[in-house]
Parts: sequence; C-alpha cells; structure tokens
Amino acid sequence: MNKLKLDNKDKLIIQALEEDGRALIKDISKKTKIPRDSVNYRIKKLRSEGVIKGFSPICDTNNMGHPIYTWVNLQLQGFDNDIENKFKSFLKFHPNIIYIAKVTGQYHYIFTVATRTINEFDEVLRTILSQFPNLIKTYNTSLMIEEVQYDTFYRLIK
Repeated sequence: MNKLKLDNKDKLIIQALEEDGRALIKDISKKTKIPRDSVNYRIKKLRSEGVIKGFSPICDTNNMGHPIYTWVNLQLQGFDNDIENKFKSFLKFHPNIIYIAKVTGQYHYIFTVATRTINEFDEVLRTILSQFPNLIKTYNTSLMIEEVQYDTFYRLIK
C-alpha cells in the first residue's frame, strides 16, 4: 500500500474543506494562499488516493426533529461471519441508526441512534435485542448532550 506523503498545503486544503465542504476552489485558494490550479490538483489527488473519501454535510439531528442522539456500545457473543453479516445489515438498513463502527476493546460495535423521543429510542433498542437475542452479550448507552468538536482530520498532518 502506497502512503501518500501529505504536507502543510494538503493540511490547509483539508482544513478549509472540513470548515466548508462546499467551498469554491477560488475561495480555498484565497484562504490558503495556494494557487487555484494547485488547490484543484491537490483535491483531485487527495480524492484519487482515497485520503478524501467524499463530502458530506454535518447535520444537527435536533434541528431535524430527532433530539435523542444516543451512542450504543455492544458486546457480542457466539457469533460467526454469517450472523455478524446479518447483524451489520440489520443495523445498516435501520432508519434510526446513522453511524456504525466495528471496534476493538470491550465492545465489538459502536453505533448511534437518532430518535424523536426516549420511548422511540427504547423501541429501537428493544427491536435490536429481540432480533438478535443470543448474539448480544451486553451493551451500554450514552445520550449525547452536546457535540464539542466534529471530526478534524487535518490535525493528523504534521
């Protein structure tokens, strides 16, 4: 795997895109003091190398009518690839589950659930537990109060 060598110009461009993913090349150029052609070339290169996977809006679930935003950590038991794939598929296609990650440590999966009410969240969680009664060993939940910082990847570039 070839690792793209990122420099301070890439860092500035990524930072500008993280602040406004819809910014025009000319505005990024002006902000970073990097020529337009270079900004355009570097963004294309960052995308083709897979550094930038895509552009997505950062949405406020509260303003979208789903103020209950909860992190769920699940520890699984007695699973094989087939059941794990069914589990992942169930999560991916559930309309209230908006983020899913397979992780290391005490838990196997972390995902977020956005709902209108606590009762609706309880219903989502109970549905998952009833669909996979022998798979889920334990879980915990954390209701988000405030997002303090969004993902900021430009900080990884030294």
